[in-house]
Amino acid sequence: LVLLFADQTAWRGLSLSVVHVFVPLMLQGPSMNSKARTSAGFLALGLAGWGEGDLQSLVDGAGEVRVRLSRLAGGRETGCHVAFAGLMLVGRVGGAVGLMDGSSDVGGVHRLTRRVGTVLACGRPDAGPAPRQLKMEIATPGPQPVVFEGIDGRMVCGVAGDVHGSGGPTLLDADGWGHILCCGSCGGASERLCGSIAGLAGCVGARGVGPAALEELLACRLVPLDGGNGGRGGVGVGPVGVGGVLRRIVGGLVIGVLGNGIRHAAGPLRACAGLGAGVGASVRAARERWGLPGARGVLLVDADNAFGTIGRGLAVHGIGGLCPPFHRFVSNACRRPAMLVVCDGETTEYMGSRGGCARGGVAAVAFCALGVGPLIAELSSAFDASACEQIWCADGSTAAGRLEEIKRWWGSLCIRGPQCGCRPKPSESVLIVGEDCLRLAKRMFGGSGVGVAGGGGRRLGAVLGTGEFGGGYVGDGVAEWVGDVEQLSGVGRVDPQAAYAAFTGALCHGWTFVQRTVPGISELFGPLECALRHGFLPAVVGGGVSDVERGLFALPVGLGGLGISGPVEGSDFEFRASVGVAGGLRRLILDQQSTLDGCRTGTVAEVTRDCLRDGEVGLLRRVTEIVAGPSGG
Repeated sequence: LVLLFADQTAWRGLSLSVVHVFVPLMLQGPSMNSKARTSAGFLALGLAGWGEGDLQSLVDGAGEVRVRLSRLAGGRETGCHVAFAGLMLVGRVGGAVGLMDGSSDVGGVHRLTRRVGTVLACGRPDAGPAPRQLKMEIATPGPQPVVFEGIDGRMVCGVAGDVHGSGGPTLLDADGWGHILCCGSCGGASERLCGSIAGLAGCVGARGVGPAALEELLACRLVPLDGGNGGRGGVGVGPVGVGGVLRRIVGGLVIGVLGNGIRHAAGPLRACAGLGAGVGASVRAARERWGLPGARGVLLVDADNAFGTIGRGLAVHGIGGLCPPFHRFVSNACRRPAMLVVCDGETTEYMGSRGGCARGGVAAVAFCALGVGPLIAELSSAFDASACEQIWCADGSTAAGRLEEIKRWWGSLCIRGPQCGCRPKPSESVLIVGEDCLRLAKRMFGGSGVGVAGGGGRRLGAVLGTGEFGGGYVGDGVAEWVGDVEQLSGVGRVDPQAAYAAFTGALCHGWTFVQRTVPGISELFGPLECALRHGFLPAVVGGGVSDVERGLFALPVGLGGLGISGPVEGSDFEFRASVGVAGGLRRLILDQQSTLDGCRTGTVAEVTRDCLRDGEVGLLRRVTEIVAGPSGG
């Protein structure tokens, strides 16, 4: 079916729609615990019915299976530890760790009522026509087809392995697609399917495709998460768009061959464009501006659903000038609104995404990173770049520098932003200033709706502000991580292997980014080290841990350890390494450069290798000390 599209046959306009009917209809198991042989038998019967055209019988059978599975799932009560172990066994580490997180304010999924549907529709407004001065006069040449010749079946397997998460309208998640594409039990069929998907990606990236032919491929599942009370008697709805896995794989293949050009086209001011250490460099640049003398501050701006509201027409037009090879793909993928399928298990509705694109996949992030290019260029003329800087991420932006320049930047953003589909939310934006200019900042931004805070604030998982504020923020984070480690220790007493995999695969990375971006916080991680030393490690290894054993367990697996490093000892090393890695990009952000010409592509990789080499020397020294023992002999 995919080859019918890639080979440009007469069935091209219908083939991808049939794929999205075939997948949920034929690949659904007959029961919750059905064996592979039983499922294969039902698949053979389904294929026979498909060949005979008996579609009604297939639909009726699939509906009956769905009813039975829903009834069984609703009647099962699973303990937290059992559910955790089940998710770990199928490789869903993030989902297993998230099961233990009690800080989320999401209370499930809304029933699809008329009120919820109205909130969902209002949450995706049309950006409207963009002003003529924001549109650059460009001539976009089509990409050379040879660019996509590097996409083959092996690359499809690699990208499919990197895609995670739930499925789109077909509900076939990333694990299901990965099994189909990469499992050797399917024989040559998997290889042929990978080759056909490679042809599909090359066709969508290099040739013009009618929007009707891609409608099912681009369709997304819109999940109305329950976010509690929305205020003033409203309904708290957090709409999350889930793109189909096949769409995310195709986007990943296109980015795989165009990624370097996209990063250079985006430049250093867009932290979400895939630049190495981009977020860390942006945080350091903002902190450096904030620490200079004078009336200075950092304005943290939150945008209203940046993915869903960005002006599609202006973004596609701007990408044609910034990155011509990527323009054909985004033109095919974003020419018309994507169909959004909203389902609560009983009721199904369809609506169009009038602006922007659905979350999910690296292609959507690249679209947003490049799509705000015309707006960034327009805002650059509104302030003095020597006294202020702007930095953009996926769902917000930051301005750091002198207060009067920040004020000019904010005023221009409030005017030009909505015209481009970027709608700043003053109620969720905050200006961070020092205590000495707090009164001045409140007077300058009075009536704007922006909150003004003296001391500091949080940005991109890091913290900006005074040392006292940063210490309080990190201390609160350490308290939460200690709670997570204690919960994981309880799991470790029952299933130590699953607990160990969850810690090394997900949980420990929660504090690594903070260590890399906030200086002088090593002593604050003492309670976390105590939780590891006296709770988690004894639960995993089955006994007490001595000083020598703690040092051994901190070593990487390749040197005979467990890879459970000490957060107190590792904090300063992580910060020093991150300073070296992000140094060149930080300078470009401070200078508000629009290109990466001053930062060589290989610099980040070279500095990273040097840091790893220095860390390895220290680890080898520690191994020698452990082997020698306390007496030195």
